[in-house]
Amino acid sequence: MSCERYGYLLVKTNPAMLENESMHTLACSKGVLHLKFFDNIDVPESFGIAFQAMDLLYSKTVEIISAKLLSNKALVDEEDKLLFPVNLVYVFPELRREDVVGINSGKLNAFISNSCLFKDDLQKVRAEFDSVILHLLSNSVISTSGQRMVIDDSNINSIFQRIAPEYVTIRVSVTKDEKTKVGADDELLVITEDDAAVKAFRLDEEQINIVNKISKGDQLILACAGSGKSVLLIAKCFKAARMNPDKQFLITCYNANLCSLYSWFIDRAGLRANNVTCLTFHTLCKTLLNQNGFHTQNAKFDKWVNDAIARLNAGQIKERYYGVFID
Repeated sequence: MSCERYGYLLVKTNPAMLENESMHTLACSKGVLHLKFFDNIDVPESFGIAFQAMDLLYSKTVEIISAKLLSNKALVDEEDKLLFPVNLVYVFPELRREDVVGINSGKLNAFISNSCLFKDDLQKVRAEFDSVILHLLSNSVISTSGQRMVIDDSNINSIFQRIAPEYVTIRVSVTKDEKTKVGADDELLVITEDDAAVKAFRLDEEQINIVNKISKGDQLILACAGSGKSVLLIAKCFKAARMNPDKQFLITCYNANLCSLYSWFIDRAGLRANNVTCLTFHTLCKTLLNQNGFHTQNAKFDKWVNDAIARLNAGQIKERYYGVFID
């Protein structure tokens, strides 16, 4: 992630949480571009065929990203139009633009002009960055306001909270007023200085690097109290869950208050309905037993744990999580 010259670049994001939709997100001062690369298309004949398969997924991705961004009052005007343009761009680094223009329908040629980058475009991006970006942003996939918000360090967290919540943490800030817009799942996604029901804070560079280094296998985070272990744990979970939307993830902890806080974070990120669950350890054991037909009525907490371990070892508990995060 960098904001030096070109804006904020997020690598390997999945803003729509759709399977196989990994892309890179560039948030510059003028707007937001989602860049999906197709490295395996290297002959013009395969381009049109591939696009037919992409078309439905493209529309679904745009629909979901639009809904996420438009649900934040800080990002829309009085008519609920977005204050900056957004485009979803398909990138073909092995094809030249001249190889595909003219061989397809007028509709597809318009899409090629407005929402695609090719090998020759990439070669001139560094020298003509502003003109290339402005052309793509002039063809926003979301209805854009006549008012424009300049994206900078003071408001970028509002955008990240919607499209990449793994890189921010949120806190309740100010009680809502009559102008507050309630977003999806009833969260108060108002992130401004004067009217903020929820305020987002970006992780620092070291934390972001730790989140991005997530890999398969056991990992342990050791640090003193108040150092941000829980923030990193949930950020890592969000990152893994968003890149694997077809898999199930679990956060479990001993403390009921901490579980409640985690659940609130999950809801605000819109992940509970998708693939992230948070349960206290004892509730997890009880739930696993009940779901597999083993009753827990009148049993003590410790018996839930012992029974769950015994049933799991006996192969009588079938539920599996792709990732388990323990606090």
